[in-house]
Amino acid sequence: IWQPFDDYARVEKGLPSTFFLIPFKDSPGLAPDGTINPVRPVAYHVGDISEEDNCGAARGAEMAVHGIDSWHDAARGRAEIAQLESAIQHRPSGVRMHWLYFSDDSAQHLETAGFDYDSTWGYNDAVGYRAGTSQVFRLPGAERLLELPLTIMDTALLYRGRMNLSMEQALRVCRKLLAYARRLGGTVVINWHDRSLAPERLWGRCYMQILQDLADTCRPWFATAGQAVTWFRWRRSFRFVSDGGREVRIESAAPCPGPPAVVLIYHPRRASPPAIEELSCDGRTALTITVSHFSLHLALNQRYLSGEIPLTDAAKRCVVHSSA
Repeated sequence: IWQPFDDYARVEKGLPSTFFLIPFKDSPGLAPDGTINPVRPVAYHVGDISEEDNCGAARGAEMAVHGIDSWHDAARGRAEIAQLESAIQHRPSGVRMHWLYFSDDSAQHLETAGFDYDSTWGYNDAVGYRAGTSQVFRLPGAERLLELPLTIMDTALLYRGRMNLSMEQALRVCRKLLAYARRLGGTVVINWHDRSLAPERLWGRCYMQILQDLADTCRPWFATAGQAVTWFRWRRSFRFVSDGGREVRIESAAPCPGPPAVVLIYHPRRASPPAIEELSCDGRTALTITVSHFSLHLALNQRYLSGEIPLTDAAKRCVVHSSA
């Protein structure tokens, strides 16, 4: 059950995912209250499964750090990065903290350690939007580190002592979140643990159904965590440039690393509700738009608009799922 790469490959049927891997065996780390919890250590480290790591990477999976102490210590974060790098032969860019440990200073520690993104910001005992958004965002204290917020975790849904839902109940809850994603856009980040496809849990069927529901209802872009964060970083590079006249040029710093963005142009005087024109934008060439009596709004893929003006299917959504 500690080597789930083949099992997830069969379940995901070619979809990419991110595996967050424990760097150090039998290491409990420090809890936010300063204690050491004897239940927190894990019985493997990345060196035990280096061959499986490389096979998973060859299938398109991303390998990232399942952090132990990097949430409070940048030096420990650098050690965790180095440990995973020694096993996969390239530097990992992302982290998700074991047991979702986090503090007000964690973003700064993780950035100092050298991480490009974090995906810890979610619930241990519930699902939904802990940060109040499904967008990738920058936490206070960080200059470059981006947060990919966790949406759904298997143990929160199904584990005793947490939500303790049946599979059918869990799917009903998840479908509400998918309905939000379809209407408002943003990311859906699913965290399914390595042992969850095996006895005693056997939660693979629930995971498969959530992926199928995503494919059927949201028309998503399935991406690794790192790919999604790279896309959002690209979106943040867009600029509106005006010479003071009636033309606005929309440009980005680089070509699109995934699905094209969508620029939405509102024409409030043409119709009620206002007419919306959609322009695909891949960043390869700047868009020049003549401004008259309409307002510009840069939706760029899955920007929240409102319940009254939903994004069409042309404005592609970005959906991420992660394993282990």
